[in-house]
Amino acid sequence: MKYSRAWLQEHLEGTLPSNEELIKEVTLKAFEVEETLGFGEESVFEIKVLPDRAHDALSHRGMARELGALFSLSRKAREVREISPDVS
Repeated sequence: MKYSRAWLQEHLEGTLPSNEELIKEVTLKAFEVEETLGFGEESVFEIKVLPDRAHDALSHRGMARELGALFSLSRKAREVREISPDVS
């Protein structure tokens, strides 16, 4: 699955390390980084997620949780808006 570095960063309090360090640590300790694509200032990682980890890592929020654990970064609190029913 492709993961945007900017979108991953949106879920974390601290700053992600350099692409090289991120790729090295993720590959050695969690998943296989198959490819890195660069689009100007933006990086996109192609990360292979095995079927037994699909339930928790096939989303930007899930992968950010994994990166937070690997690099001791806190996750941002999740914003939940309350929706009131439209009673007409």
